[in-house]
Formats: sequence, C-alpha cells, structure tokens
Amino acid sequence: MKKISIICLLFFTSVLSCETAAAAESEGTVDFAPASGIVEPVHPYHPEEKIVLVDAVSEESPASGQEGPLSIDFASSFDFGANKISAQDQVYFAEAQTQKDVQDTTAPFVQVSDHRGTATGWILTLKQNGQLRTSAKTKPQELSGAQIVLKNARVNSIVTDIDEPEARQELQMDPAGTETVVLSAEEGAGTGTWTVYWGALKKIAKENPAGQKEVRQVADGVVLKVPGSILKAPATYHTELIWNLKDIPKN
Repeated sequence: MKKISIICLLFFTSVLSCETAAAAESEGTVDFAPASGIVEPVHPYHPEEKIVLVDAVSEESPASGQEGPLSIDFASSFDFGANKISAQDQVYFAEAQTQKDVQDTTAPFVQVSDHRGTATGWILTLKQNGQLRTSAKTKPQELSGAQIVLKNARVNSIVTDIDEPEARQELQMDPAGTETVVLSAEEGAGTGTWTVYWGALKKIAKENPAGQKEVRQVADGVVLKVPGSILKAPATYHTELIWNLKDIPKN
C-alpha cells in the first residue's frame, strides 16, 4: 500500500510541472460607436419593457421617433376630451396615454435617448405654436386666455450608474411661443434612454356634450385651464406643441 501512495504523489507532481511550462497570455477586446437608428418607446413606469403606443388625438400609431445617437423617441399628444360649454372657470385633464391592443395606460410622457457615448449633456425644450384655435367657420376662432400646464414631472430609466436629467416640476405653456426647458442633463448626466411623465392617473366621472355620463381615466399632471369669461364655440380647438432636443456645446 505504501508503494502505491508514493507512485501517485510522483504522478501529480509531474502534471503540475507541465502546466507551468505551458503558460501563455491572450486578450479580449470590444469596440463601441455612437448608436444610430430609431429607439422604440419604453414603458414610462417600467422602462425595461417596450410598448406600442396609440396617439391620443389621431387614435392611430404615432410617427416614428428621430434617428441618430441623440433623439426624441416619442412625445405624447394631449387630448383634453369632449366637454360641455361652461361660463365658469374650468380645469380639464388630459386623457391617459394608451397602448395598441393592451388595456394598460400611463400618464402622457416624452422619451429621449442619448447614445453618443460622450456624456456632454443635452436640453429638451417645448413651445406652443399659437393659442388653441378652431378651423371651423365659427366664433370665437381662438380660446383667449386658455393655458396648458404640465406639473409633477417624474423621470425614469433603466440606467443606474449615471446621474439623471433634471425635470422642471411645473411648466406653464406660453401661447406666444416662448421656448421652455422641460428636461436638462448637465455634463456627465443623461446618458441612455429616459422618460419624463407628469402626475398620476385618476378616474373621473363626467358628462359629455351629448349628456351621457362616463368615467374617464386622465392624468392629473397635464391640465388645460379655460376661463369661464371667454366665449367657446361647439367646435374642436387645437394647437401645435413643438419639442426640441439640443446638444449642450462645450465651453
């Protein structure tokens, strides 16, 4: 039995000596470049999930987002619903953002992606291109004094190792077209895909112009304030909202 033990010990020693003699080195590499193409919308509450959206106004698929490494991927339209004419000051909430073939809804939101890899920062702005107007041949043509307000902004992303962009918590739209900062990423922040949405969803009971009562799901962070003192025609009023994403130049 002792002889067997000695033979085994010599065998293992020989193997170890061979392994040391065969040592070598190699490398592992990976290259990255700024992304191109279109980034699909993600769920603003669960950004790890991709979603297919429906435009709140047209009720069709929204236009594709911008291409390139710095892009606006999606921006919700704001539909404040069908309402009865009132002589009192009113606040109307925007309808919830819906998805195609899915019952899940969210607050209206905007999605921005920065895949340049430079972390130089960016600014997202919004401006209203004129007061809410109607194309119908009726008076008044314009809702004088009406104002769109965005409040209680919340930012979300799957990114965890970089500073998030800063959202303006309350934004009062100027029908004259003044550009307002919605979201800003300083140098070193905002890389990846980010969403900003306003407020929370809630259900409200309302009576539509036909006199029918219905329960609607709306976002309490996107509101339209309409003075009771102005005239309103039985018509659809609309305005254009323009979103711009700008690179921050280095000093």
